[in-house]
Order: sequence, then C-alpha cells, then structure tokens
Amino acid sequence: NSVLPGFIDSHLHLSVGMQRLQGCDMEDVTTVDEFKQRLIRFSKDKPDEPVLYVFGLHNFDVPIIPPESCRHFLDDIIKDKPVLVYAHDLHTGWANTKTITVADLLHTMPPYPFLIGWLGLDNKIVLGSDDMPSGEFREPEVYFFVGGPLQSHFPRPIEKQLADLKTVCDQLASLGITGVHRM
Repeated sequence: NSVLPGFIDSHLHLSVGMQRLQGCDMEDVTTVDEFKQRLIRFSKDKPDEPVLYVFGLHNFDVPIIPPESCRHFLDDIIKDKPVLVYAHDLHTGWANTKTITVADLLHTMPPYPFLIGWLGLDNKIVLGSDDMPSGEFREPEVYFFVGGPLQSHFPRPIEKQLADLKTVCDQLASLGITGVHRM
C-alpha cells in the first residue's frame, strides 16, 4: 500500500465546471471561421438545448467577436435561441439578441437598469451605435444580468445538476484533487 497526498484547489468555480459539461468548448479556437463552424456544429449536435453556452474563448488583439456589434455577429450564426459566450478567464461575456431580450436589457441606454446604475457598472456594458447593448458585457457582475435570467427562464433539472456535479468531482478526483474551495 502507498499513501499519496491529495491536492486542494483553493480557487475553483465548481458551478462553471458543471456548466462547461453542457457547453461548447472554444479554448483552442483562434479564428472567426473556427468559432462559427464550431458553434454551428454544437447547435446541430444539441438541438434540444434551450440555451447554447460557450466557454473558453480567448481574447486576441483583433477580437473574434467584435465588441460594438457582438449581438449582431452572434445573431448571424444562431438567431433562434439564446447564446452566451464566456471568455477563457471568465471576465467577459458575449450575448446574442435573444439572450439580451430574455434578460430584458434590449433597450437604449442610458437610462440603465436601476441596479446597474446604482452599482456603477454602466461602463461595463458595451453599447452599439444605436445606444443599445452591443452584447459584450465586461466582468461577471455585469454578465450575471444576462446569465441569471437565462438560468431562471431555462432551469437545468436538479437530477442533471447532480449528475454534472458528480462528473466534475470524479474528474477532479482523477487528477488527485481531493478538496476544493468553491468560489
């Protein structure tokens, strides 16, 4: 018998790990064409998913998703269901028009929704030339205003959440991670 140490991760986003299981992985995507092809393929492979969650998109000097016309760019790829793309570092979210509509944010700004203005987050919502949200939301405290309503309108059944949690925990254990501090 041998005894091996277990590792403890002190900064883990367990719920994001669970969400990533149902999402489209864009970690290795470097071009607009790759992004479009992968998202279209994912949509076709998951026709019953009410929301398309995308994870891992990297920020480049020339961004794959243009900040000022983000929702239109995503609408050209997927228009009929909500799409929410998360950056690899989880500090930016990009949404199509359907997502912004579900979040009840598809209107000219200012005025900003009360809570966004009160918290001083208005500069983290990129506006398009029409003074409506372009679809780029900078930092989690802002993209939660779109992600939260999506999860509320399209909840994942508890049985699936528990199965996802078990899968993530099994993956962590297989890597020698025996404990986590959930962020």
